[in-house]
Amino acid sequence: MLAAALLALLAPVPGDVARPYSFGAAPFAAGQHRGVDLSASPGARVRAACSGRVTHAGPTPSGLAVTIRCGDHAVTQLPLARIAVRRGKHVPAGTLLGTVGTGSGHAGLHLGVRRADEEHGYVDPAPLIARQAPPPIGPPPLVTRPLPPRPLRSPPLTARRPLQPRLAHDPPVTAPWTAWIGLALAAAALGGTVPTIRARRRRRCGALQPDAAA
Repeated sequence: MLAAALLALLAPVPGDVARPYSFGAAPFAAGQHRGVDLSASPGARVRAACSGRVTHAGPTPSGLAVTIRCGDHAVTQLPLARIAVRRGKHVPAGTLLGTVGTGSGHAGLHLGVRRADEEHGYVDPAPLIARQAPPPIGPPPLVTRPLPPRPLRSPPLTARRPLQPRLAHDPPVTAPWTAWIGLALAAAALGGTVPTIRARRRRRCGALQPDAAA
């Protein structure tokens, strides 16, 4: 029992003991339970209870199981729905081994500890489980105040574009209708004045010519 006392186990699942350890002098007597069952729902994550080398990762009569050689002890966890490690790999405590499965005769996850040099050297795992301490309380969270809303800014005034000089290929500028009316009146006035000047010139020339009868 001294060697078992030197082994500290990490709780593979957060549940409490659902079925205790019960193993007497007769290894094959009815009602024997060579470990403890921890409360866990199917599909829950299972962590390695100790650091060591994986000696078995596969099926057993009670379902899929992972056995880790932790010093002088062999620690077995079963039944598992799936396995995330392989045989021969060294895993530290807390490594994800897989997920909880279902198996006959077990209420949750079964955890068994056996002295590796003894075929029936099973010990009670419950006193060896060191429950994790709650996380330390950190400093109080900082209280942040919302920033005041920013004032709305009016869009900047757009500067007027300077007038561009007219090029030869630009379309002609059309005069307004008032300009066309003024041009029409001027043309009409000139049209009436020119015939009048011509008539005056004819009369003047006729008066200067001598009388044909004389």
